[in-house]
Amino acid sequence: MNVSRLRAFLGESQAQFAVRFGVYQSTICRWEDGSKEPSGPAMILLAQLERERIAKLRKAELRAAG
Repeated sequence: MNVSRLRAFLGESQAQFAVRFGVYQSTICRWEDGSKEPSGPAMILLAQLERERIAKLRKAELRAAG
């Protein structure tokens, strides 16, 4: 899971993303640089957000295809 890409897609800063997950900004930084893996509830929420990101991209592709 690419946390940085997901966060950027949502248009959130690391600080905003940290608030969403109830963690420190430094935790988001470690998730993004790969020195720490998200786990438990955070991983579940990240997976859901990633599914939503993919669905939005596919919807946009379908609209563009006409």
